[in-house]
Amino acid sequence: MGNAGDDRLPIIHDGVSPDSQPRSRFRPQIAPRLDSRQSLPRRRPKRRPDLPPPKQRVIILQSGSRLTEKGFKMRARLLTALIVVGCCTLGGNAFGLGKFNDKLSVGDKAPAFEKLPAADGKQYASSDFDKAKVLVVVFTCNSCPYAVDYEDRLIAFDKQHRGGDVALVAINCNLVEADSLENMQARAEEKGFRFPYLFDKSQNVARQYGALRTPECYVLDQDRKVVYMGAFDDNTKAELVKQQYVAAAVEAALKKQTTEVAETPPVGCLIRFKRTRRE
Repeated sequence: MGNAGDDRLPIIHDGVSPDSQPRSRFRPQIAPRLDSRQSLPRRRPKRRPDLPPPKQRVIILQSGSRLTEKGFKMRARLLTALIVVGCCTLGGNAFGLGKFNDKLSVGDKAPAFEKLPAADGKQYASSDFDKAKVLVVVFTCNSCPYAVDYEDRLIAFDKQHRGGDVALVAINCNLVEADSLENMQARAEEKGFRFPYLFDKSQNVARQYGALRTPECYVLDQDRKVVYMGAFDDNTKAELVKQQYVAAAVEAALKKQTTEVAETPPVGCLIRFKRTRRE
């Protein structure tokens, strides 16, 4: 036999050598890291009773009243909410404007206009129609298909009231070649216009009236106050018209009564206003 120390064999436990056994049968459990974003419920820090309350800015109104900054902001928000509610309730009339017009409202005095050249070779101003008890101003043109559709209706309306207490004047403000004064003269001769067809090269009249489309109508009473503004009737197709807005407003104005429908959205092409550069 050799040396006992040299001939010593490894002790086997359950068929597994101690050298091949894992040092630990179980991995240690590591506590999960607490994410800073997963914050615990915050508690409002308590103010120490021995400290004075935080200082607040005090705003002195023009009337002499004193308000804290927080109270001033609350009052401003309340006033803003009241203004918004008032505007929604009155449909825009809180600022004296119409529902579909940002310059005039029903009952306003219509702007006067100076001499403008017409398709018949003459010049007309608003004062030339002072004898009429009711004046109908229509912004129209040659190039808009909607305006063309209403030409025969304007001719029929003028024929019905010619020589009476109602006057009709049409104004063109477009500056494109198709709407030039020469083409207006040709169109008036072709269609047989007998009402004045004016050309406003400055476009000031349409801007003062708040007109945006062609055709767009304004009915003015004897005091030249607006009693109706909007579309000529309720349908661009003559055979489908059921309600005559301008005709009804004219009849009511002659009787010094209020028309049932005083304002409608105009239907037609946009007036081609000249763009101005910002300084």
